[in-house]
Amino acid sequence: MIHRAYVTFAIALVIISPALITDSSVVNLRHFIVIAFMSFAVFLFLVYIYLAGYVRLNVFYVFFLFSLFILISYFSASVGYGYHKIIIGCMVPFVFALAVVSSCRLKEKDIILSFVYLSILSLVVGVVDKAGQDFFVRGVRFGFFGAITMSWMMSIACLISLYLFFREGKRYYIFLGVIFLLAVLWTQSRGGGVALLVSSFILILLSQEKRNVRRLLLYMLFCSMLVVLYLFTEGYGSIGGRLINTVEGIVHGTKDLSEIFGIRYYFYKISFESISLKPFFGVGVGEWSELNKATDHFYPHNVFLEVASESGLLNFTLFIFMLLIIFIDVRVIGKVLMIYGLLSLSFSGDISYLRYFILLPLMLFFIKGGRFIKCKEEEV
Repeated sequence: MIHRAYVTFAIALVIISPALITDSSVVNLRHFIVIAFMSFAVFLFLVYIYLAGYVRLNVFYVFFLFSLFILISYFSASVGYGYHKIIIGCMVPFVFALAVVSSCRLKEKDIILSFVYLSILSLVVGVVDKAGQDFFVRGVRFGFFGAITMSWMMSIACLISLYLFFREGKRYYIFLGVIFLLAVLWTQSRGGGVALLVSSFILILLSQEKRNVRRLLLYMLFCSMLVVLYLFTEGYGSIGGRLINTVEGIVHGTKDLSEIFGIRYYFYKISFESISLKPFFGVGVGEWSELNKATDHFYPHNVFLEVASESGLLNFTLFIFMLLIIFIDVRVIGKVLMIYGLLSLSFSGDISYLRYFILLPLMLFFIKGGRFIKCKEEEV
């Protein structure tokens, strides 16, 4: 069909454009011209399919805001690391989601179950890879991923399992949820665990089924398991100490950079200083580390402060509006996954890790009401 050709052209253009950007030695102007051309071409394509009645207005808005966000980000970037963050964290999930939903007839369950299957595979590989004396050593990779990324992936799969149980009542989803929860504990990741608990509670509140007592009992069971394993399981003793140090840091206001509260305080202080220094367009994507003189970290471990300090308040506003449109538009599981992702990225990681959290909500956003791209004779 004709519309498939337009979709294929736009996807191909977006995918090959980063290949034209060779490395950080290329002048900033060339980067900007390539991305500007790509964004303009995709925008024209979007205008066409919107006027032809192929996409919803909210999808049009998100595409428009995304194009502006990418252009401003690239214009403010000047180092290879900055371009890497934009491509990996923003462009890759956006393009992948567009490619999948424009070529396949997918439903919500197809998308989220695919992630669960991928998580099961990743967990099996991780267990086999770490079998032996390194099984509880957090510093050793968990198969494909590091500890924090593995925690994120297992938490998302756990939330999906809970959602499917609440919706369908099938007990094997509870079994999967418990397995994924244990995997989160296995990674010894505090941020991922806290974000999972908060997101689980929000999932209970947002869910519309009439099993409130059953859900609350299940949630209390999960919390109890988390506390018991967190405090008493062999290999988790160091976590208790780290947790106590964090609480003491919050209470006493320590500025010790060797502790989590002290280092976060320092990161946030630098971020606010950079915002006040260049509020509108930021210090430059990937340039936050230039202001960090006390540690070797490249980002503030808070995606909101990262975008605001590196890209400026203008781009930060575009970023927030884009997320809000998607959040308001998607259904319950999409909302919960976005909440989990943004909570997690408030504790750790940079915008390049957004790819783990925005991909599923984007796909769910694109397919709301049916197929993303439809023929004129089809009704949504």
